[in-house]
Amino acid sequence: NSGIFKDKNGIYFRSRSSDAIKVTTLSNADLKTLVSLKWSYFKDKNRVFYSTFQDRLKPIDRADVKSFEVLSGGWAKDKSFVYHDGKKMDGVNSKDFMPPSSR
Repeated sequence: NSGIFKDKNGIYFRSRSSDAIKVTTLSNADLKTLVSLKWSYFKDKNRVFYSTFQDRLKPIDRADVKSFEVLSGGWAKDKSFVYHDGKKMDGVNSKDFMPPSSR
């Protein structure tokens, strides 16, 4: 199992490959405001992140924290862009976007 955990001292990513468990300290998110959303998305007061499950939270460039919403199947959107598995989808209108599985 893998996952992201936090306590008063930091944010940690636990990954498991084979029989080894690795715990890595994450330093690119605000500890006090970090919250887990759905589908491997996270956000803090400043940024939106996607868990790459490679020992870190990857910030999503230009994602708007206030309007960001997770949809389904790894899809998310904000007031300007649509994202799938943490990657911005060029040329997709976020205003009327519905994930493929919900059409």
